[in-house]
Amino acid sequence: AGIFDYDYAPQSALIENRRVWINISQEGQSDIEFLREEELVNALILSSKSFKPVVLYQVSDNGSELLSRVGRSEKEIVNS
Repeated sequence: AGIFDYDYAPQSALIENRRVWINISQEGQSDIEFLREEELVNALILSSKSFKPVVLYQVSDNGSELLSRVGRSEKEIVNS
């Protein structure tokens, strides 16, 4: 098990007018919402060609500042 030991479940999604199954982690979504509440991640909601909402995420200035204080060894643990 890694640092992020999420449980994934299949979920149906409409992508470019095709129904596909993708694995979604409820814990991962919850973690993203926590990071948004702490203003460490920005979100932008756009519409796709088929007018479906799409959420884009970006590390905020606060998140970048926090990440600059994380050591290389900690980053390598997450990336492995």
